[in-house]
Amino acid sequence: MRTRVVSLIAIALLAPTVPAFAHVDRIQVKTREAYHTAKIGPYIKLTGTFVGSLDPKEAIPNLDQARRRPDGRIEYESEFTILTPESAAGGNRVLLFDVENNGRPVTHGLYNSPIEGLASQLEVGNGFIEDNGYTVAVAHWQSGKGITLPEAPGADAKPAALLAVGFAAIRDLAVFLKFEARDGEGHANPVAGKLDRAIAAGSSQTGRFLKSFVHHGVNRAGDRVVFDGIHVHIGQSGSMPFIPPTGVSAETINLTITGDSSIYPFTYQEVLAPLKSRGETPPKIIATNVEADYFRRRLSLVRTGAAGASDQPIPDSVRLWDIAGGSHAIILTQDCEMPRANLDWHPLLRAALTRLTRWVVANEAPPPTRLIALGPAEQVAYLLPPPKDYPTARLLVPKRDSDGNAEGGVRLPSVAVPLQTWGAWNAPLENNCGDMSGFAHPFSRTRFQRMMLGDARPSLAERYNGPADYVSRFTAVAERLVTEGYLLDRDAQAMVERARQAGAAVPEPKKPSQ
Repeated sequence: MRTRVVSLIAIALLAPTVPAFAHVDRIQVKTREAYHTAKIGPYIKLTGTFVGSLDPKEAIPNLDQARRRPDGRIEYESEFTILTPESAAGGNRVLLFDVENNGRPVTHGLYNSPIEGLASQLEVGNGFIEDNGYTVAVAHWQSGKGITLPEAPGADAKPAALLAVGFAAIRDLAVFLKFEARDGEGHANPVAGKLDRAIAAGSSQTGRFLKSFVHHGVNRAGDRVVFDGIHVHIGQSGSMPFIPPTGVSAETINLTITGDSSIYPFTYQEVLAPLKSRGETPPKIIATNVEADYFRRRLSLVRTGAAGASDQPIPDSVRLWDIAGGSHAIILTQDCEMPRANLDWHPLLRAALTRLTRWVVANEAPPPTRLIALGPAEQVAYLLPPPKDYPTARLLVPKRDSDGNAEGGVRLPSVAVPLQTWGAWNAPLENNCGDMSGFAHPFSRTRFQRMMLGDARPSLAERYNGPADYVSRFTAVAERLVTEGYLLDRDAQAMVERARQAGAAVPEPKKPSQ
């Protein structure tokens, strides 16, 4: 029966594509409340539901087998949340669409997390999104997470949710909010007149979702572009396998890394390849990736593809920023064999959103791709093996300097002017230490201490001529990253202030003998 499922999918993909026309039949705002007073003015929070409907000929596997309404269309329903400036004059006219991960919004955790601490779901945090005037929309797309999906007979002939309709739900609400004044029943668009552009943000699971969203043509509704820009954070190596490629075994299809989520397409060249034949303009994409994902998420396949061993061309509409020293997640508990590294990469994400917005609105090119240098990988316990559906895949891992830190990539000041080695993985592998966190291995304070420990890495006293020297070198890197566009000035200043405190660990230089 698994083979038949794949065959049906293959037939669906070979069938002529029916142009998708996003259709929100009914939107209902159920709650409206004050959310936050930002620098640009008050924000309000709206929650409710929307009902969308699809043409059964749309290219979603098995959609034509789902139950139809009397008008012949196929219906789904989802919940939504919108955060928007109370006054249209206060916003930046950009919709930031939050493609949530396992039912949890991601935007505020990505962009509103302060220098120390994490913003959870839609907590205001440092208010970055709101201070810059974005309208945020969140909609459910994943079965069992707040959306009612149409069903069709599955592999065992029992009703099964049509998961790919989750793509349509995100598309339909985004297009409605961006373009329409009223829904199919005449209810007003709650943000009508506030938006000109739309950017989607996804993290981890939903980074892969957005890659597939674009690859399968869902970023267009008729002649309308859905998302002008996309920020994929820790999108890993593969795609969202709602519409898997022909020949991929059904048992490998899984939404999370607990299964085998490394499914074609891998490289952004592969992701965007079908767009030209469909006459689509590719969205502008910034993908921010972390060093640890080369070990636990097969990240090198994003650069080489499943059959290659060297970097493939990167489309002009894409920027890849590798975060040297970065872990898949920042987790504040310290319950691993080594201390969690917890490099704070949120400042780089704020810069990515800012540069992507300027790229989308004013065609101001963002900073270039900056990648970690890679080399051959040995098959060790902490390296996820190649995906079994791609036996020719060859995984590569970061090259390391004499301190054990990754070479190349975007090197935040804490990595470029280090007080420690930022490890790419941690132990034990069985919990989120192995999958989520790198380790911190601080340098010895003095030469004597490191010699007693047998540590070949130079000590802090051997690296820096006192705390002032450390802070000066740290500041120079931070200022350079601001000039290059990888950091915002506000974040660079905050980093320097933290460095002044951290610099106390560096011994004062010895005074010359009298």
